[in-house]
Amino acid sequence: MTKNSFDIKIRTDILEFLRKMKLFKLDNYIPEDHYADSVKEISRKGAFRDIYEEICKTYSYDIMLIDGSIFQFHKENDNYRYCFMQSPKVKYSWEEYLYVNDLKEDELTEEESNLYRSCYDNDEEDSFRRVENPMYIPYDVSGEEYFECYHPYSHLHIGLHNELRIPVSKVLTPDQFAEFSVKMTYRELWKEKYDQKIIYEFHKQVKRKCESVDEKYWSANDQLDLFLV
Repeated sequence: MTKNSFDIKIRTDILEFLRKMKLFKLDNYIPEDHYADSVKEISRKGAFRDIYEEICKTYSYDIMLIDGSIFQFHKENDNYRYCFMQSPKVKYSWEEYLYVNDLKEDELTEEESNLYRSCYDNDEEDSFRRVENPMYIPYDVSGEEYFECYHPYSHLHIGLHNELRIPVSKVLTPDQFAEFSVKMTYRELWKEKYDQKIIYEFHKQVKRKCESVDEKYWSANDQLDLFLV
């Protein structure tokens, strides 16, 4: 991918896809590396929630979804780094908020109702539910780090286990990675939009844009491993 085509995929294809999925919230994409040093440091050893909160606090994300989940996309020469982090908390609906706090709206005084509504609107901690085991999907491509049968050139991580590398025989485009992350995380929404043909054409075309890994980074021995096509 050229730098220009990489940027276009993020600024056009991904945003269009996310809008069709009714998931898009914020576009913070900057082609240059804008991830805070504190994020890079905490990502090496931090817990999921600490990493997520530092990314949000320093605006070190490229796209945010309506539930607070985030994407990062970075290209440096022929090296790529993508990451999806599902928000570890999701805001209750007003009705859910009342229920979990054992409140009945018709029994509240006007003053009490205004107070609770203010807490809810101001995103107080009790207006969110925690997400158990939120999705964390990093993806890397690096020629410098490639090592036959040990460190795949193109690979997916699952969760915080950096040594868990699933080889991929293609170089994923940003839009292919976005589709994969959304499908894995929002399966019911995905099925709904797919059945309605809203994302059918996107799904049909997106994988075709992914180039195969060059043979010098994809040996016969590498292909003996379990890998994603």
